[in-house]
Amino acid sequence: MNAVQEKLSSFILKRTLEKKQKDAQALLLGAFSQQDKGTLTLVKIEGLVTKILPFIIPKHGDEVKKAILKFGMDALKSNKPKNVTKTVKVAKKATKTTTKKPVKKVTKADTAKKSVKKVAKAVATNTAKKTVKKINSSW
Repeated sequence: MNAVQEKLSSFILKRTLEKKQKDAQALLLGAFSQQDKGTLTLVKIEGLVTKILPFIIPKHGDEVKKAILKFGMDALKSNKPKNVTKTVKVAKKATKTTTKKPVKKVTKADTAKKSVKKVAKAVATNTAKKTVKKINSSW
């Protein structure tokens, strides 16, 4: 058990009914084991709260619940699953494959549209050049 786990365990066991301390300790050890393995989830934390509350002295129920939830959230933030790098690689690969542009089939109509645009651009350019020549020659 690490220092945080020891502190939480001590805090909870002080607020546990005397006859139920071994049961509470067993539940906590299971949760700590899951935390160490990186398999602790929010659902498991909430399950721990519901399982351990009957063992707690009634007037301490809310503070124990808050302590377990805080511990669980901190554990979830700090623990990374063992296969995180594999998950990241798979996610990056999926992103790369989904962001590729689809191949567009070129039709005769598309080619005609491009040709018309090129001709229009050429005409506009030639017209502009002719206008510039006229202006320059008049000077």
